[in-house]
Amino acid sequence: MRNRLPLHKRIPFKLACVLSSLVFAIIITSEILSYHYVKADVLGKIQNDQILEAKYIAHDIDVKLKARIKFLNFLASSLTPQQLANPELLQKELRQYSSLTNFFKQGITVLRADGSGLIAEFPIMPGRNKLTFYDSEWFLRTQEETGVIISSPFRGRDSGSPIIAMAAAIRDKNGQLIGILATPILLNDPDFLGYAYDQHRQFSDVLIISRADEIFVAANNKNMVLKPTPARGVNKLHDKVMDGFNGVGTTINAFGVEDISAISDVSITNWFVVVRTPSKIAFAPLRDRLQANVAIAFLIVFITSSTIFLVLHTYFLPLENAAREVRIMSTDGLKSLPQKRNDEIGDLIRGFNYLVETVTEKTEDLELVNTKLEKLSQTDGLTKVFNRRYFDKSLEQSWRTHRRSGHPLSLIMLDIDFFKKYNDVYGHLQGDECLKIIAESLNATLKRPTDIFARYGGEEFAAIIANDEEGVKQVAETMRRTIENLKLTHKDSPHEIVTISLGVTTIIPENDTPPEILILQADEALYKSKENGRNRVEVFNNERNA
Repeated sequence: MRNRLPLHKRIPFKLACVLSSLVFAIIITSEILSYHYVKADVLGKIQNDQILEAKYIAHDIDVKLKARIKFLNFLASSLTPQQLANPELLQKELRQYSSLTNFFKQGITVLRADGSGLIAEFPIMPGRNKLTFYDSEWFLRTQEETGVIISSPFRGRDSGSPIIAMAAAIRDKNGQLIGILATPILLNDPDFLGYAYDQHRQFSDVLIISRADEIFVAANNKNMVLKPTPARGVNKLHDKVMDGFNGVGTTINAFGVEDISAISDVSITNWFVVVRTPSKIAFAPLRDRLQANVAIAFLIVFITSSTIFLVLHTYFLPLENAAREVRIMSTDGLKSLPQKRNDEIGDLIRGFNYLVETVTEKTEDLELVNTKLEKLSQTDGLTKVFNRRYFDKSLEQSWRTHRRSGHPLSLIMLDIDFFKKYNDVYGHLQGDECLKIIAESLNATLKRPTDIFARYGGEEFAAIIANDEEGVKQVAETMRRTIENLKLTHKDSPHEIVTISLGVTTIIPENDTPPEILILQADEALYKSKENGRNRVEVFNNERNA
């Protein structure tokens, strides 16, 4: 005992330390490489989701502005000098035209050509007839420019709400200016830029920025609205975007937080949409998993090193064969050692085999947890149907499959009619229950295993259907009737029950066409369904839009 070597000089201890360090280094290196690989994949998926959302929002703004411009151009060209000379007759005309659309919730006005006041308005807003406009930026532009002009964003004189003015000159047959047709648009109107003023978004937020005015037109953080954008040199990505860049990137925002951002231009104005997500939020699950795996690695290394040291210390020579088997396991995987002895060596081997079984069980448990997490990542937490991320992934897969087979692929986009009003009347808790019932009912209408039903966002849902136009139209109509037959009370709906509007499109995928075209077409059909009275199915006309 006296001649026994110190612990740190003994071969069992050295081997245990070397092997433990090697196992730990391999595990940590593997985890770090896996983390960065998965992080890059997650970043790509987040940026893809963001650019799709940014393009969708930009397209939605374009659609809304174009519809309003078209209506104002029509109205400006329809008004006559005789009508402008008779305010009462003009007001009746404005009332009649206002009944044709719900675009202009703040009313329509006709201003005197010199901007000294109103000729007529509908509906009548208290105090508006006392306002003058001759020094307003948009009024001066309207006098000089043709067509409908869109003003720079500003705050309303009375409400203080962020607005833009849309205006068009009214001229007689000789081209003489006889009046100005104008209407204010509330930027924070839920039906206009509501998604950019939603302060309850958790994963990402939306910014709408004017290049020309260098201000924030809309933002989920209300304190940023109509505030100046960062000065040149403060944010490199912002500088690129202000110079016309569209796409994705990573940057540090004004609060020192790293953001993953996607940018898309609004074509009809000099605005652009930014969808951004803090990197800390985006990669939090990955960091948590890395920390958990490192903790498990410490535990595995501790158990492994302790076992190796005890075995080598007591039975160095007899356990040579067992050590060789352990080395083989480093490439072939853990397995139980053959147990042929009933002495202490046999006990140790049985103990090692029990450890292998425990580690295997823990690994299986971890795989089961990961499987459950993967399922949760594909499911919308409220409605329990597939979520937007799974929808995007499935759409790409279905597009590739149908592109190879040459078979038609269809998409249904649907929206719950007047759902904001439903929430306002019955409360958000009842609104959530309504979403659950509708999602469950609609999901039950899909019978084919290849059909995918998902929550697209808010009260909007989407279904990927492997069928032709006639078949998907029947599916959509079944969905519409299913919700109508639920007879869920909605007193603020013209139908007095909860209804849905649906847009349908069918395409045979081609190599040079992206799957996003399905979303754009179905969304356009959905917009048409709402425009034509809601609670109906509209099919995108590919021939008309060819």
